[in-house]
Amino acid sequence: MFEILRDLEVEGYTADMSPHEGGTIVCHHCGQERPAAEFEHTSLRRMEGASDPGDMSAVVGVVCPNCSTKGVLVMMYGPEAGAADSDVLLALDHPGELNR
Repeated sequence: MFEILRDLEVEGYTADMSPHEGGTIVCHHCGQERPAAEFEHTSLRRMEGASDPGDMSAVVGVVCPNCSTKGVLVMMYGPEAGAADSDVLLALDHPGELNR
C-alpha cells in the first residue's frame, strides 16, 4: 500500500480525505463534506492482504469539488468494510472497478 500512496503523492495527491456514512467524503484541506459522487476520482487501486486475502482495501485518489485539492481515501471493501467505506465506494462513479 505504501507504494500506491507514494505514487499518488508524487502525482500531487497530498490531502487526507475521510469517508462518512451516507456516501459523503470530508476533505481535510478545506473542511467541506460533500457527496462522494461530486468528487472526481482519478485512481482506484484495490489490494488484498498477502497473508489474508480477506483483508481487502481500496486506495482512491480524488479531487475535492469545493477546493480542487487532490487527496487520498483509504477504505476497506468486502465483508470487513464498515458502513462509511461501503457507502462511499458505492457512490463513486465506477464502483465496479473493485470487481476486477
